[in-house]
Amino acid sequence: MLREKYLSYMLEKYPSFYNADYRIKEKLKGKLKSHFGNSLSFWQPNYRSELVYSTDIQSGAAVEVAFESAASEKRKLEEAASILRRNIMHSYEMSPQIPWPPSAEYLQSNNCAPPEILKTFISLLISGNTLTTASTKVKRKAQSFSEDLCYAATNGSWKMPKHLSLGMTIRHLTGSSEIICILNRLGHCASYSFMLELETALCSAIQINDKILPSNISTANNAVAHLCWDNFDLNEETPSGAGTTHSTHGILIQESKDDVSIDDSGDLLANTTRGKKRSMKFLPKTLEPCIVQKHAEPKINATITAVSNNAALSSAINSDILWMLCRFKFNDAYSVPGWAGWVSVLSEQKSQQRQSVIGYMTPLSESISEYSTLREVLTISQQATEKLNQKFTLVTFDMAAAIKAYNVIWQSNNFQNVVVNIGAFHTICSYLGCLGKIMAGSGFEDILVASEICASGSINKVMSGKHYNRAISIHKTMMESLERLLFTVYADNHPENLPDKVGWERFKCLAENPNNSNLKLVNNNESCKTFLSQYEKFKL
Repeated sequence: MLREKYLSYMLEKYPSFYNADYRIKEKLKGKLKSHFGNSLSFWQPNYRSELVYSTDIQSGAAVEVAFESAASEKRKLEEAASILRRNIMHSYEMSPQIPWPPSAEYLQSNNCAPPEILKTFISLLISGNTLTTASTKVKRKAQSFSEDLCYAATNGSWKMPKHLSLGMTIRHLTGSSEIICILNRLGHCASYSFMLELETALCSAIQINDKILPSNISTANNAVAHLCWDNFDLNEETPSGAGTTHSTHGILIQESKDDVSIDDSGDLLANTTRGKKRSMKFLPKTLEPCIVQKHAEPKINATITAVSNNAALSSAINSDILWMLCRFKFNDAYSVPGWAGWVSVLSEQKSQQRQSVIGYMTPLSESISEYSTLREVLTISQQATEKLNQKFTLVTFDMAAAIKAYNVIWQSNNFQNVVVNIGAFHTICSYLGCLGKIMAGSGFEDILVASEICASGSINKVMSGKHYNRAISIHKTMMESLERLLFTVYADNHPENLPDKVGWERFKCLAENPNNSNLKLVNNNESCKTFLSQYEKFKL
């Protein structure tokens, strides 16, 4: 500090002798001693600059000033704490009574938000910036710490969104009461008993509503709705193996219209008076038995019109040939993506992305493998789509459930508008199993093991389609390898049908920058079109 004052004095009084790089404190200390003599004293504290003070100051006066300075900081802290506590208690008293059970809309509203002055204080404390200039990370932490302080200042009476949602999340993820109790004692979530009360209240409110549609599904803005059902088995360890938990869960996936605003308010939960119930007696719905004839056949009354225009099929075949050729000849820079990426980047019309809404259907406490459960699932799905004014009911099952669902549909006239889809995963697994059956014993397995693409211990699962990811990767690799060998044979035997120099340049441009524009340049080139046509005939 004295150095800055000395430099300012020299700059003002003697600018010709001013030196901004003057940094030797011993010279300045010597000048002060020579000028003031014994009127000044020097004291070197630990880890700080040397102090300079007048020898006329009494020690008692110095102690008094130090005490007043420390006491003033303490008073400031007490005043700040008092201001923050007063704002917290005022916000708590002015906040509306929490609905029971609390809805998501209430927790997301400003009715249970901490006071802004508290969040500003926390933001200044942890980052030195106010909320307006703080980063997203700082704002998130300020919100979290502020809710903790509000919960602690009111002794847990003011239930904040963090303490409800975090406690419920930990309960559903772990099911551990000990973790929730530890977080509650540290002031980060509500107590475990309160979580049980909240969960019981939510379950009771859902039972009171008893709606077919989930609360977040809109009946006015529906474009298309699709239901998916699957089994949810726990398979607990029992002495006999019987008595395990089998239930059926479903979701409804809705795509809304573009020209109508989405109404996501849904059906609100029924408000009840808060009690101390932490459990409830569940009475499962008894389903009527369903007797179905096995291996039923559908009643088909339709005519099939042959498609005369094969332009779409030919375009798809040419796209696959181009993908193989670009990866084979012009992929030194690894610019050609995989097959799925190739189809995506060459697409002319980019599909408009819409955000789907997913709602959870009321689960059934029965196994999905029972015919009575499948009939109930189909009935519920029909009722849901009727409320959405949708003509057809789209339902997806896995392979085992879909086979039985077809039997239920084909023997009843009540499900004529139900379209059952088999899950893509099970469909692909079945297709991979068929490929394995066809190729078994042909030397296909030996090639995989010898080339170290697949280990010998996994070859049976790959051939049967049980190892999905590994089987997909192996079949893609083998398909591309065989396509390259086939093209090599074609190029050796029919060099006159290969593209000219301009055609190869078109292929190279498409490989280096795959897009629909370069694809059109290839398709418009006569040499390329002739080659693709002749090679397609050669493959057939």
